[in-house]
Formats: sequence, C-alpha cells, structure tokens
Amino acid sequence: MKLSCIICLSLLSLLFCSCNDQSSTTVKEQEPLQKARSLFEEKKWDKAAEEFDLAQKTQSGMDQDEAQLGSIVCHLLSQNPRWEEQIKLWQPGMRGYWHGKSFTAIESIPLDKRDAFYDILKKEDMPFSYLLLVQFLLLEGYENSVSAVVEKMPQHKKLAWDFILLTAWENLKQKQGNEGEVLFEVVYQNAVSQEQKDEAIYGILLGNFFTPERKKEISFPKLWEYRLDLKKISAFRSSSPLNVYRSPLEKDGLSLQQHIVFCDMLFSFGGFLLEPVNLWEQGLAYLDKYKQDFLANNQQEAYDCLRKRFYHAIAWFHCIKGDLEKAGNRFVFETLEGKKEREDLGFALILWKQGHPLSDIVKQLSSVAWKEEYFVGGRKFSFYRLPSRENKRSEIEKLWAEPYHKIAFILFDVFCLTGDGRSAHILLDQIVSEFPENIYSLYMAEEENIPKDPYAENQIWEKLD
Repeated sequence: MKLSCIICLSLLSLLFCSCNDQSSTTVKEQEPLQKARSLFEEKKWDKAAEEFDLAQKTQSGMDQDEAQLGSIVCHLLSQNPRWEEQIKLWQPGMRGYWHGKSFTAIESIPLDKRDAFYDILKKEDMPFSYLLLVQFLLLEGYENSVSAVVEKMPQHKKLAWDFILLTAWENLKQKQGNEGEVLFEVVYQNAVSQEQKDEAIYGILLGNFFTPERKKEISFPKLWEYRLDLKKISAFRSSSPLNVYRSPLEKDGLSLQQHIVFCDMLFSFGGFLLEPVNLWEQGLAYLDKYKQDFLANNQQEAYDCLRKRFYHAIAWFHCIKGDLEKAGNRFVFETLEGKKEREDLGFALILWKQGHPLSDIVKQLSSVAWKEEYFVGGRKFSFYRLPSRENKRSEIEKLWAEPYHKIAFILFDVFCLTGDGRSAHILLDQIVSEFPENIYSLYMAEEENIPKDPYAENQIWEKLD
C-alpha cells in the first residue's frame, strides 16, 4: 500500500514538473515581446528594437505582426535607416496590431469618409505598409515623425498629407483646447501643396481660438473662402444667409473679411461636433467683441445676419434634441436696432410638436408668406432640390395654393432633413386620414425620403448645397 502511494506521488510530481516546464517555456517565449513593450514605453528604442526582433522569431499571428511593427517604429524613432529596408519587406494589409489590439490603416479619419478614402487608396495603389506606419505614429502621439515616412512615398505624398489633414481635423473635433491643433503645424511645415498648407493654417487659427495661451503666430489668409475637411468653403456659398450681402461686402467690407470668414468657420466646424452649442455661443461672443468694427463700416445688417445664424443653429439643435422651450427662446431674435424677429418655420414646428393641428397652425401663421426655399439650422434648402419633387412640381404647386398643404409639405421636409422619421410618418398618417387619394398620393410618394433609421439625427449642417 505504501509503495503504491509513493508511486502515485512520484507520478503526480513528474506531471506537475512537466506542466511547470511547459509554463516556463511559454513565459520564456513571451519574454522578448513583453520586454520590448516595456522598453518601448521607456523610449529605449535600440534595446526595444532588439527585443522586437527576437519576438519576431518566437511569436506568430498578431504578436508577430506587432513585433514587426515595433521594430520598424523603433528604428524610425531612433533615426536608424534600417526601418526603410524593413518596411519594404513588411506586408501587413489594412490592419495592424499593438498590445494585443488591432487598428486599421484609416482608423483616425471619420467613419463617413473611410469607404471613399479606401477606394482612393486602392485606385492609387498606395502601399498599406507605409500608411499603417503613419497611422500608428498618429495614434500613439509621434506625429512629428510622420514626415520622415511620407518622404519615402514620392508617388503618394499628396494623398498621404490629405490623410493626415483629415486626421488633424478629427483630432481637433475631439480635442478642442487640448493640443488638437498640433498636427496642423506638422502639415503646415511639411505638406507638398500650397492648398494643404493653406488648409493647415485654418486648423492652426482654430487652435489659437480654443487655446489662446498657446497661440501660434500665423497670418490670416486674405480670402473670402477657407478649407475644412479637404473642402473649399466660400463664406458666400449659396446655402449661407450671408450670400445676399456678397457684393457690398466684397466691395466695401474687406476690413471685416477676417471676422466674417472666421465666424463662418466656427459655424461650419460646430456642425461637425456632437455638442456644438458651446462653440456657437463662443461665436456670438466673438461677434460681440468686434461689433464696433461692423458698425464703423456700416455693416449692421451683415452683423445681424451672422448673429442670427448662430441663434437659429442653436435653436434648431435644441429642437432636434426635443428641448422645445430652449428652441423657442432662440427662435426669437433681436436685431441691433431692437427689432424682434421670429423664425416662423421653427415656430410652426414647435406648435406641431406640441399637438396643435395643422389647420390651427395655418390660422396662427396666416400672415406668413411661405416659400419653396427656407433656412434650417442656419442653412438654406430648396424643397425642389430632389429630382423626384422637381418632376412633380406642377402637381405640388397646385396643392400649395392652399397654405395647409404648403406648410404640411415643408414641415415634412424639415422632419426628413433633421432625421425625425417618426414625426414624418405621423404627419403622413394624418394626411392620409383627412384627404382623398388624389391628394395624399403625392404625400405618400415622399415616403422614400424619410430616414430609414427612425432615431437618426442628421447633421443638417454637413449637408451639401
């Protein structure tokens, strides 16, 4: 009996030792990668590179990919030209790995731009290895090293700096006042085209506005347009209420150019933010600061126009969020001369949301001359901007002879613009229950324009003219 117990214990001991040996071997195999990560955090690039090189030989899958990337980055940051040979042999695809997590080569640009940018990358045959390296440097805060990588992409420099610009704008949207503007300085110093350098200037100027204590000395371009998210934007674009003041301002308002363009930038940039109200309030404060400049140039109307746009953008934002009281307060605007102006479309929408029937709204707003073009969120939209509506213009205009239908169609369009699919469906149901088929069929044809997601909130400030 004792002998059998001794034999069992011996077998268990051998098994335990065997498990320990396997465990020790596993830990030992993982040691180079763990060491490399620690050395990387300590910015000991040469030693970290050695450990990453060792890890490449012992690891597989994601860990091996991380080790390859780590070695390249360490040599780049230590200014060792070996990284140039390494990256030519690296074939990572669109996805990289770091500390067990993955990221894509276009991780840092907005979701709504990724598909289009990916198509451009494929068309231009841009090597993903270089782009993935640039993306890693941007994600990890080594933006001052991206120019060294872009320099080794002679056929794709402009595309690479466009990608970096998109990343810079996204950073600024996420980090207002928290060094979100740093990447623009890198672009300004290194980009290949004047267009890119000019766009970087506007990012730096916004950064100066958010953090005046870190203000960078840079001149404001003497133009009535600017660039944002790779788009050229005119302060007098057709969707802007300022468009009607174009001629007098271009002729006599050059001294106000900087104020007007910067206010337009604040308005446009705010449209990209999840919570834009604070920025638009800052826009109002900015205008108030330079009010005397507008008065001295006899441009009170342009001043009121800029203020009203911020007011109405804030009102529409509150309206979309369901805060009708705040929206109602902002829909009433007081001019410099003390005249109070009400935003009739916003007021009509609030009445409808509060349960007033359309017939009652028509009576309350009987003095309003409704037009086929209207402002929503500080931007002008035409009801007939859609081909499906233009094709039925004559039929719709016959209905519009009655104010009831004109208001109904316009409110429906506003619900579609603001992503309020639920209200759009409710309005259609009301029309179907109250009118014969020859009338409601025109409304039902509009059903295809209702946002598919009933909870979507479209960024109306980003929509194209």
